[in-house]
Amino acid sequence: MFIYTGKLNWWSEAVDEVFVVALPAGNATKGDQIFTFSQWTHDSKGNKKVTWCQTQTIDKVTREDNGEHGFHFGAGWYRYNVRATPGYETLTITMATPNGGDRVMVVDRMYHSEPDGSNGAARFWAGRLNWCVSLLVYFYHDCLPSRRMAQLTPNRPQYADNEPILVVVPDGFGAAKPALAFWQWSVDKDGKTKVNCIQNGSQDDDTPAEGSLKFNISADYTLHCTWDEKTEQLAVSMSHDVATGIQEVGPLTLAAHFRPLGE
Repeated sequence: MFIYTGKLNWWSEAVDEVFVVALPAGNATKGDQIFTFSQWTHDSKGNKKVTWCQTQTIDKVTREDNGEHGFHFGAGWYRYNVRATPGYETLTITMATPNGGDRVMVVDRMYHSEPDGSNGAARFWAGRLNWCVSLLVYFYHDCLPSRRMAQLTPNRPQYADNEPILVVVPDGFGAAKPALAFWQWSVDKDGKTKVNCIQNGSQDDDTPAEGSLKFNISADYTLHCTWDEKTEQLAVSMSHDVATGIQEVGPLTLAAHFRPLGE
């Protein structure tokens, strides 16, 4: 499993949006699946912040003398030609349409499975993130309890305003197994807009129950997750520090499910 991140740019429809690409089988071969996740800044109907995720099939693979690999996917309006550096550390993606429009984007690998291979099913859940932080809490949380400060400052600035979020367990469930989350800040703590946030952590507090599984994803932020076996939804809340407390993200829906090779 290789997972990459970068930015999606497609004219005015997608401007500097978080972009996640996954190759579940690693190095590309014809017939492999590829997963892409992002959002449209606005779609063709004018709707803003529209989640966009797809699982497609690689239909052509080439190998160059310099060690680079090329592959193609996309049978709909958008077609993709990809160049992978030796070792697949970086993908250069040319996104094009039949009318001649094209854009080039680069994504960098930030996760790869261990050499001995994954033995669990990979799941990808997608949803929307709203995350707000009180500036006053950050200034004074050492003096006053965060709950009291939250009551005193109800109009808190949005740091993630209806942004796309993706949560991934690339090697199935289990304590110490990898878990990742991707989103973008509408505005980060430095005032920069559309900044990618990547949480590359592991699962802990694995608590099975009838029809569900509770676990935490521990990284810079902690995601408290409950997986519903019947609906495949993932209920998520998130915490960071005393100032922010625990904030509900909401249920995420299953966007992709990849079983181990040979299963």
